[in-house]
Amino acid sequence: MIGGVLRERRRGGLEAQLPSVLRPLSVELNMGIAFEKALEHSLELAEGGMRSELERVLSEVRAGSGISCALNRFAERSGSTPVRRAVSQMVLSYEKGEGGASLRRLADDLVREQRAKEKEHSSKAALGGLLFTSVSCIVPALFLTYVTVGSAFMGSTLTPLEVWLFFTVGFPAFSLLVIGFLELRAPARASGLAGFFSEGERARVEKVLRKRGWGRGLKSFFYFSFALGALFSFSAALSYSPPSGWEMFYYSVLLAGLCSPALAYTYLAFLVRKRDRGMELFLPDALFQAASLQGRLHFEKLFSVISGAGYGPLSEEFSAAGRQVRAGASVPQALRGIAKRSGSRLVSRAVLMVERAYVSGHEVQEALRDTAEDVFDSLSSLREARAASSMQRYTLLAAAGVFVPVVLGLVSGLVSGLELGMVEGFSAVSEEARAELVEAGVGASKAYLLLFVAITCFFVSRRDGEGAKAVVYLAAVAPLALALFKLASDYSCSQFA
Repeated sequence: MIGGVLRERRRGGLEAQLPSVLRPLSVELNMGIAFEKALEHSLELAEGGMRSELERVLSEVRAGSGISCALNRFAERSGSTPVRRAVSQMVLSYEKGEGGASLRRLADDLVREQRAKEKEHSSKAALGGLLFTSVSCIVPALFLTYVTVGSAFMGSTLTPLEVWLFFTVGFPAFSLLVIGFLELRAPARASGLAGFFSEGERARVEKVLRKRGWGRGLKSFFYFSFALGALFSFSAALSYSPPSGWEMFYYSVLLAGLCSPALAYTYLAFLVRKRDRGMELFLPDALFQAASLQGRLHFEKLFSVISGAGYGPLSEEFSAAGRQVRAGASVPQALRGIAKRSGSRLVSRAVLMVERAYVSGHEVQEALRDTAEDVFDSLSSLREARAASSMQRYTLLAAAGVFVPVVLGLVSGLVSGLELGMVEGFSAVSEEARAELVEAGVGASKAYLLLFVAITCFFVSRRDGEGAKAVVYLAAVAPLALALFKLASDYSCSQFA
């Protein structure tokens, strides 16, 4: 069963990456580049499972196998109907020497199918979010009520340790199972930016640090920020005692101080990714403008035109590339420099396609226009995918930060108030045993709340394709959840005291 699920996820990943391979391949075939050479170039733009499959295809070709045979074997290994369709069209284009028009049409069809899957999934995601919230909130609340109130009349059936295990192991595991089911049912997406904490991202973060006056590297920055966070946390712990009931909130703030390296890096990574998003935003306009002017200007002049067009960080990158060309660098070197400095796969793909058009001597104007349309369609698909999942994202964050802590807080205050003021003299267990159960239930509820918030933040950030946001979500939602839990608990307890 697990093997079948993994194979299904692998097929979904290959299908999601097909358009990002077929579109550049179609552009290069229209330039007149040989099919095998264009396939090698596609390897540079692929990622994940598609990259490993293309590497295997090219290694088989170099070992003497025909391109058609190697591609057909890839189609059989994939077990995917869309991949078979794409491979069949690729083989046809190779054997008949056709251009890339048919591959481009197929890529557009695949994109439309993926958009339809996203819309279908978004309509079902609301029910999945409701199930996740119910499992993560209502079931623990009912269990807490049964353990603390029911035990007062029926006798203690669980020990405090067992209560802690239910809240810190059983219920989080159940929530993870629901999340795993939702994740497996979600359609795969092609990522737009490089992964969180990837080598390229770390290099760009170090560049940001150097611009801000920190020239001792990222590792030294981590040590320095950890030392400051530890100094803050230990100083606060020694000089201040939290009010009764606010200990978990207080300790979460101190823990955030100890985690300051992760928070600081996440903030810097956010700045880097914001710049990459800005480059993506203006990329289609810049390429369309370059396509309209390229017939009347030398290609090298386009650097200065785009750099002065007000395209934000993209203009800055083309300005730097123009300076490199004036200093003696070649146009391909300058374009590859833009791709290397960017964390956006769309930007890298676009400038590499332009570089290949320049090197091949093909009419660059047509290649620029095709690349601009490719980038525009890819950005539209990414925006639609994010918009389709936005309702689920905000619902889950609201559940983790407001709904779940308020409900658990009200129930915790209720059972505490009942234990103190309403069941005196009617208990089937001793006062000490009942007090231990209540204390264990309330404390375990707080611990479970933190685990639930962490699970939710990780899941939401994963669906966004932004791993860095998990730390930001956690730092913002966890203190809010604990504060609301305490306020709701105090209010509910005061009504029965």
